[in-house]
Amino acid sequence: RAARATLEIDVAAVNDAPTLGAPAAVALDEDASAAVALALADVDADEGGEGLIEVNATVGNGTLALGSSVGLHVLEGADGASASLRFRGAVDAVNRALGGLCSATSR
Repeated sequence: RAARATLEIDVAAVNDAPTLGAPAAVALDEDASAAVALALADVDADEGGEGLIEVNATVGNGTLALGSSVGLHVLEGADGASASLRFRGAVDAVNRALGGLCSATSR
C-alpha cells in the first residue's frame, strides 16, 4: 500500500550585488581628458534580459561623457557637460556607455 504526503518548500530569492570592473586609479593633468573602460555585471539584472541597472557616476573635477547613450534613459545630468550623471538601462546598454566613458578635467 502506498502513502502520499505533501511537503512545502519555501525558496528565498537572493539579490546579488552588482560588480564593477575598473582600473585602480586614473590620473589626469589639468585640461586633459581620458577614456576609462569600465564593465558592470549583475546576475540578477541579466536573468531574462529585462532587468534594468541604474548608475550614478561622478567626477570630482571636470565632466563625464558616456561612450554611448543608445538604450539608456539619462535621469540626471547632461552627457558631456556634467560632473555627475545618473542613468538607467539594460546591462548591455550600460556597458556600452561605461566602456567608452570619458572624463575631462577643468581648472
